Amino acid sequence: MTIITNWHPSHSCSPDSFTHSQVHVWRYALNPIPPSLAPFRTWLSPEEHNRADRLINASAQRQFVVSRCMLRQLLGWYGGVPSSDIQITIAEQGKPFPVFPTGADIQCNVSHTNGLVVVAISGSAQVGIDVEAMDRTVNALDLANRFFSTREARQLAALTEDDRAWLFLTYWTCKEAYLKMRGIGLQGDLSKHEIELDIDSPGASITGLSAATSPRSYTLWRMNPAEGFVGALAIETHHADVAFFDWTPHMLTPSHPF
Repeated sequence: MTIITNWHPSHSCSPDSFTHSQVHVWRYALNPIPPSLAPFRTWLSPEEHNRADRLINASAQRQFVVSRCMLRQLLGWYGGVPSSDIQITIAEQGKPFPVFPTGADIQCNVSHTNGLVVVAISGSAQVGIDVEAMDRTVNALDLANRFFSTREARQLAALTEDDRAWLFLTYWTCKEAYLKMRGIGLQGDLSKHEIELDIDSPGASITGLSAATSPRSYTLWRMNPAEGFVGALAIETHHADVAFFDWTPHMLTPSHPF
């Protein structure tokens, strides 16, 4: 099953008209590999530079540098302030919270996998996003038996290998996007957050043991990040206006913030 997500060129987005009810999702493909990380690293804070330098794996470092560059550049763009003026605090479970000198109430979330980075910018509602590559090597049945609900594990066991891989990653990204929206992280117990897919739309919902403690108002979307990827977006409101855009390094201005 393919969920259609319409991605628009960056020039069709105007941050000046961004409202509190909107959520914009940006993506950037890491394949082909950027020839140099230098233009991206100039947007990182000193602390982010240190974190990047501690990453030994080249792929992990590339994903971190590009994702933080995108996040800072977009936050400054939407907030109308230099990116260096924005403080990004990281909660215990890893969720970023931006603090603007103007007091702007803009929320964000970021996810990256081998080959793709996605950033969600929200006008005010809490937001969570997750993306995974379909070629990720996982033992879906073993992980489902360990971390998913009994119903979800049984559903996966009844499928062919290809269908099982898609459904496993669909469940996984929906769960993680929802938990990131709530600032809980994967410690929120994946087995208690069952996913019910809407077969007639890209929507999904949380059922099972955690349904009683779920926010009264939230939207959980499955999205198509790119060919060969699965993704999900969670927003703590029922009335968000969501749009999708392609980010490019050409959006970086010559004047670097750090």
